[in-house]
Amino acid sequence: MSIRQILVCAFALGVVIVADVAEARCKNAKDGDVPHGANELIQLTDQTVSSIRGEVSWPTGEPAKDIVIEIFIYTGGDSSEDMNKALAQKRVAACITGEDGKFSFPHVKRGKYLLRAGTRESRGINETYIILVVDPHATKNTGAGLRIPLYVGT
Repeated sequence: MSIRQILVCAFALGVVIVADVAEARCKNAKDGDVPHGANELIQLTDQTVSSIRGEVSWPTGEPAKDIVIEIFIYTGGDSSEDMNKALAQKRVAACITGEDGKFSFPHVKRGKYLLRAGTRESRGINETYIILVVDPHATKNTGAGLRIPLYVGT
């Protein structure tokens, strides 16, 4: 392998590493970091996606900071009983959104998951849930990712 080929490979690897870090815009959640919600549970439409990533927004449309995003392995339907069973398990991954409201779980394997999003501290905002099927060959979620709006509790 020539020096030129090595430099091209190193540059390509550097770009991949930077892209991976740039996509993961949230920090790791600790065990005590759990979503809080108001008096309603909001369930968005089930989706098949190529990866679990996206952005959370406040009811005003602004990016939502300090939101806990959790994912759980999911085998149920859309009933609250099935969701409660999934939430009783250990979560697969979790993170806390930063200023830009973005999150990313780039290493989640193909499968069915329950995503839960809620405020890190109680703020009168409802928790939001989405049942996701991760399929790397899916045509959805190839652009900006999931859009998760948060709603004020009543």
